[in-house]
Amino acid sequence: MAAEKEPLNFDEIIHTCLYDKKVFAKEISKKVHNEIRLDGYKHHKKPIIIKDGKNKTMIHFFDLNNPSVAEDAYKAVDKYYEHTKANKDHQSDSFKDKDKQIEHFGSYADYTMLPYVTAHTASTHNKDHQLCVRQLIKRLQPLSDTINNWTNKAYSQLYTNMKDLDLGPNVPKSFGIFPTASINFNCASAFHHDIKDHRNALCIVCPLETFEGDELVFPELKLIFHVKQGQAIAFRSLLLVHGNLLITSGKRHSIVFYIHKSLLNKNILLLHLILVLMKL
Repeated sequence: MAAEKEPLNFDEIIHTCLYDKKVFAKEISKKVHNEIRLDGYKHHKKPIIIKDGKNKTMIHFFDLNNPSVAEDAYKAVDKYYEHTKANKDHQSDSFKDKDKQIEHFGSYADYTMLPYVTAHTASTHNKDHQLCVRQLIKRLQPLSDTINNWTNKAYSQLYTNMKDLDLGPNVPKSFGIFPTASINFNCASAFHHDIKDHRNALCIVCPLETFEGDELVFPELKLIFHVKQGQAIAFRSLLLVHGNLLITSGKRHSIVFYIHKSLLNKNILLLHLILVLMKL
């Protein structure tokens, strides 16, 4: 697999303040929405590793060793998508958002220091939908296992560190070392950087089904990746602004495996618990 050294100054990118990154991400999203061409970008259609000057992986584009698990995952996700779309009683608020149809499964920390679990993030107030969620997670296990095995081989220390994490009895690990998997349902992601993701962990994106467009873009690096079903891409989601170009044809779902940093910071969780107890 090819490796490319520091196409831009990673130190400058890493130390850009959060506000500037947010403004930059909005500018790129506006350009893509208005179909303004992104000139001067380098395209990658084959697996490659992008490292910084300290030999740390920033982006790793790779083939799945068993592409059939992605095809099976697509069938499971699309069945869930079509069923949920047809049954309003099963829809969460995030699923109803036509501009950004996404749901989170497993453990997810959003507007609180304490983790949510699937029951809070998918619309599980409906007992029939609870079964849908359990069936979906079960059918995603082969893909999840493939991603876990790849992480173990490619980044054994990261795998070991995440595997050994004790997140407590109320935080399920439904996807191996990853507490959370989010699914984007037939939508392109606006440009952003994930401020709640852990800086030393990798976010792994698996696109599903045959589609055109929707390439993954890292505008700070001026890099565009053509990632298709049967492939995946791992990257530093906290440090790098990223997003997708518009889908031009076909249906495109994607699964994202990651971990929120608040799930790792036990001191913050303990402090939050203390503050809650002080109010009682």
